[in-house]
Amino acid sequence: MIFPSARCDISCEFLNGELTDFTGFNFVDYRDLDRPLSKFYLDASNWANTFFEGVTIHTAPADSPYAHSWRMEGKESAEDSNRERWMKKLYEKKDS
Repeated sequence: MIFPSARCDISCEFLNGELTDFTGFNFVDYRDLDRPLSKFYLDASNWANTFFEGVTIHTAPADSPYAHSWRMEGKESAEDSNRERWMKKLYEKKDS
């Protein structure tokens, strides 16, 4: 199973219709599973239309050699900010 990371910036780059580069994806290999998966969940929603504060999605023009390329930026920064806020609250509780 290959899926985009929930915490990293991600991208797919195509050149003349061929995938040439990608980043920020996870891979889980189920080939050695001793039993078949009996239940699964498929989310077919268009996640690209769900905007997160500080996160931008860029796409290449359809008439360019990079058509179908896209990248989502800002997710790593947003995660860093969330982690900082969480750690600050944690230490504030310990100090009181």
